[in-house]
Amino acid sequence: MATDNKAPAPGTFQDRLAVRDAYRKWLEDLKVNSFVTFNFGYDIKPLSASESIIQFCKMLEDRALGSKWYKYRGSQRMTLVAFGEHMSSNPHWHAVARVPLLTARALFDEGPKIWLGIEPRGQLVAERIDDRNAVIRYC
Repeated sequence: MATDNKAPAPGTFQDRLAVRDAYRKWLEDLKVNSFVTFNFGYDIKPLSASESIIQFCKMLEDRALGSKWYKYRGSQRMTLVAFGEHMSSNPHWHAVARVPLLTARALFDEGPKIWLGIEPRGQLVAERIDDRNAVIRYC
């Protein structure tokens, strides 16, 4: 009995387009207003990178909203969606985020310093989104 070790195709081209379009619609609905790049300065596994990014978000909201930041809900909280890029050569994560005003102030004023406290060899670049559609198409 012959065994075929090939993995099945991930779906049709139309399936992939439908997923992409749904993802873009979701980002539009989030009303993202910030673009953030998390650089680590070394090779890092995705799970470890995710843990650092989550820690950053918690520390940023603590700085912006105070020690009971976790009690805030909905539109008072930041929503961030990140994806890895160049995983084998220069792993870094780009993120789009909906960042409320108080948290945005902390992100732009203190974000890089907070990130360096978590990832001493890293770099964080945060930008306001001027053209949401261009950013969503990039993602």
